[in-house]
Amino acid sequence: MNDRVSMGNDRPVGTQGRVAVLVLNWNGKDDTLICLRSVYGMDYPLFEVVVVDNGSSDGSLAAVRQNAPAATVLETKNNLGYAGGNNVGLRWVLERKFDYVLVLNNDTLVDRNLLTAFVEAARELPEGGIFSAKIFHADRPDKIWYFGNVWNRRIGGFEPLPNRETIDTITETDHANGCALFIPVSVLEKVGLFDEDYFLTYEETDWCYRARKFGIRSWVVPNAHVYHKVSSAIGGSDSPLACYFWVRNQLFWARRYLAGADRLAVWRAVLRRMRIAFVPRLTVSGEGGVLRRWVWTLVTWRRNFVAGLKCKRNRGLLLGLRDYLLGRMGDCPSDVRAWTEQLKIAGSRQVGRAAVSPAVRGRVV
Repeated sequence: MNDRVSMGNDRPVGTQGRVAVLVLNWNGKDDTLICLRSVYGMDYPLFEVVVVDNGSSDGSLAAVRQNAPAATVLETKNNLGYAGGNNVGLRWVLERKFDYVLVLNNDTLVDRNLLTAFVEAARELPEGGIFSAKIFHADRPDKIWYFGNVWNRRIGGFEPLPNRETIDTITETDHANGCALFIPVSVLEKVGLFDEDYFLTYEETDWCYRARKFGIRSWVVPNAHVYHKVSSAIGGSDSPLACYFWVRNQLFWARRYLAGADRLAVWRAVLRRMRIAFVPRLTVSGEGGVLRRWVWTLVTWRRNFVAGLKCKRNRGLLLGLRDYLLGRMGDCPSDVRAWTEQLKIAGSRQVGRAAVSPAVRGRVV
């Protein structure tokens, strides 16, 4: 992206609340510039953009400063994860006179009216709340990726709100989504910052559940639209990195906030995924005599079992479970990150590097 785009903040000051838009970047230069282009196209009159660079090495800093000169750029020097990197920006926001902050993934595009919709929703709930958008897949803008979740003990996890396609009012959700998280600063001051032990994933779920202790609930706003290139920064939703943090952090969150049957349900879900990953089905061959069929079946089972042990995604699951049991939090082992990069190089980038639909580009850019 070589062309310099118009990314200024020359907007008339209105009576609306002042919003900080916080975008975290880690080696995502192209995604970040596209995101900023859509952010600066929003129709809300009073917002400032803050880009937190999480120790990038891909030229992101120079590109952001060249293409978005009005943005404030904060450098962490090292990769602090989603929680740590965003906390740097949130501390900056708390030191200044903002009314709201929008925590926004860099692999997103936003509708022009996003902030207007969020501010109107916040004003409808003067007691305070946490707000998230209706989030669509960037490459399939007719398909919802997130619009509220509800806990389901049967599956040991969260599932989408029922009838989410037809919801047209501000609706409560068990947790907001960190992809696009709109927070009144008064709420942030009460609840505090993200827990950096998580490093990546489940930190916003933890934060929303912590907010419940203050009587603060989470909501989804139907006319606040965001388009997400799902998990592009971590190599896809099924990368070794994603698998590692899913296991470790879900168990950590469950231990902190769930009890009894609910916590047991999370363990069942994790162990079920482990079984699927590591224990192949024993399917008897239908050809030849009985002995031959069973020998071939066992040979095939063993081959599949060994392949499961070698699979980098499965090893991410296993290390996540190990580190939870050992109490190791923060960043993942370097091997997990290396496996993810290897899969990207091998051609699996398509899993997480979703293209942006022309319909979305026409709508937000």
